[in-house]
Amino acid sequence: QVSQDEEDAFWVFVRIMDACGLAGFFREGFPLLRKYLRACCSLGAEILPELWAHFKRESFRPAVHLQPWFLTLFAQSLPMSMVLEFWDTILCQGLCSLVPISVALLEFQQDVLMSEDCEGLIRCFKSIALVGAAEDVADPGIVARAVLARSNDLQPLPPCILASLTDTEG
Repeated sequence: QVSQDEEDAFWVFVRIMDACGLAGFFREGFPLLRKYLRACCSLGAEILPELWAHFKRESFRPAVHLQPWFLTLFAQSLPMSMVLEFWDTILCQGLCSLVPISVALLEFQQDVLMSEDCEGLIRCFKSIALVGAAEDVADPGIVARAVLARSNDLQPLPPCILASLTDTEG
């Protein structure tokens, strides 16, 4: 398990950048990041059609607001105890696990997100764990494990989504 020490967390992030391919998110034009955003939106629309319809009604573009989640592996939006649980999974299962984790996190927050207008959705995406995630659970680690359990149910990814992540063209 990843340590909660900041220096340890930094070195784990470096390892994820190198070994898991996260560095590809930062290449010119962000082609890998764009693939992951499309994959997440495709899976999200398939698993959470009501939420995606709500996003459309509110003129909310989830891919825009998922970018910080992906670029920081949730470090800007979630408590570090949740982030570290997610990083453990990414280290063990690979970067592709980022997609089902993100969709599971959105599913976990679906009721809250469905009640928000566009401005509220933006706020929720910036600090998702602070909006309803821990109403009944004081420990963000427990919330993280519930999200991860659901993300495991979403795997393997549908073949068309998995293929979109692994193809070599932009």
